[in-house]
Amino acid sequence: MRFLAVSATALALLTSIPYLVGHCLDDASSSFLDTLVFEQDFNSYCAFVRQSAAGAWLFHNPFTPEPHRPVFLNLEFLVTGKAAGWLGVEPGLALQLQRVAAVALFAFGLWGLGARVITTAAARRLAFVAALTGGGFGWMQVLPGLGPLVARAGPVDLYAGVHPFFWLFLHPHFAVSEALVVLALWLLLEGERTGRAAFPLGAGVVAAVAGLVRPYDMLFLQVVAVLFAAASALHARKLETAATVRRLLPAIVSLPVLAYGVWLFGFDPVFQWWRRQGVNGPPPAPAMLLGLGLLPPMVVLAMVAGRRRAWTPGERLMGCAAVASLLLIYSYPWLRFSFQLVTTLVVPSLRSPSPASTGGGWPRAPPWSSWP
Repeated sequence: MRFLAVSATALALLTSIPYLVGHCLDDASSSFLDTLVFEQDFNSYCAFVRQSAAGAWLFHNPFTPEPHRPVFLNLEFLVTGKAAGWLGVEPGLALQLQRVAAVALFAFGLWGLGARVITTAAARRLAFVAALTGGGFGWMQVLPGLGPLVARAGPVDLYAGVHPFFWLFLHPHFAVSEALVVLALWLLLEGERTGRAAFPLGAGVVAAVAGLVRPYDMLFLQVVAVLFAAASALHARKLETAATVRRLLPAIVSLPVLAYGVWLFGFDPVFQWWRRQGVNGPPPAPAMLLGLGLLPPMVVLAMVAGRRRAWTPGERLMGCAAVASLLLIYSYPWLRFSFQLVTTLVVPSLRSPSPASTGGGWPRAPPWSSWP
């Protein structure tokens, strides 16, 4: 627990430095708005947070002159706005406080997920730190000689939220939804380990909450649940109805939120136009590989190291998550917003590099009370 607490605190402090510096430069003539990049996005976030802070529970789109009824849009903005009103702070600062809280939640969920997937404490710590602080090779474009080649490939880490460090550093909206993703995957694995339906049911509730924050992550979890149910049935060479239904609960429980999202972004008079914004095709393979940095070779080495043993249930789930992420990212133009799903690719890379056999069962993860 000390390792987890120190890591999360250090990351929260590190990623808060630019924001603290910005506020130190405030004076009578100007004030820092807690925005480093994506000012158009943050302007809209702050507008909705301000509405919530003023007492609203439904949101009115302030970026159109068309008359329309307020609707429920985003749980994150609603909760952050209520917190901003209670604390008496500006929306931008409230979003940054939410970002720091998301650091703790994401680190907590990531460590719990790693404890059920990675067999050794040393590998677990390495994967944890690498996931939280890692990045791609986009920085190499400043190197003499090699820089132009890297720049021509356009590494995706320079302009998209591929890595957790990016979310925690620049974009609190990603950090919150991805923290919910790791919690849902963790609960799904706990259900697999214990056989209790309460855990995948909880994963479904968390997936629904993620959908109220960012629908892309809920869709990712729904596809993961379907693939995991199919992969588990193929592994067992039989279809166990109760176990299959239990594994499908994250996809089933969150269906009402999916239906609401389809209506809101497909048929609402104003918010239906949001789905036409930021529509881009997925990044080409070189841009994606460079953007992922050391992640692809590390995953390959882990798979080679464990090639002589059966995959654990946790590794099967991570494999299904990786496949789901790639399917959704490269589903364009069937899903016109497929580019928005690049955030789902890093967490599924958690995989044990240990070649020691576990008999295809669960790794010897420490109990909660003995976590470092």
